Amino acid sequence: MFRKAAPMLLVEGVERGIRFYCEVLGGRLAAVYPEQPPHEWASLELDGVELMLWEKGAAWAEFPAW
Repeated sequence: MFRKAAPMLLVEGVERGIRFYCEVLGGRLAAVYPEQPPHEWASLELDGVELMLWEKGAAWAEFPAW
C-alpha cells in the first residue's frame, strides 16, 4: 500500500525551479544532485508535500526511449 507519492517534474533549469518553489512559493530545499551546480535533480518540500525536479536533458539521457 502506498503511503506517499511525490511528483517528479521535468524542467529546463533545476536552479530556476528551486528559486521559484523556494523564493516565490515558500518551499524548502531538501536535497540536490549533484551537490554542486548545475544540479540535475532536486527534492523540495512545500506545505508537507514532496516535489522533485529533474533536468529534462538528464532525464532524456537516462531514458532515451521516452
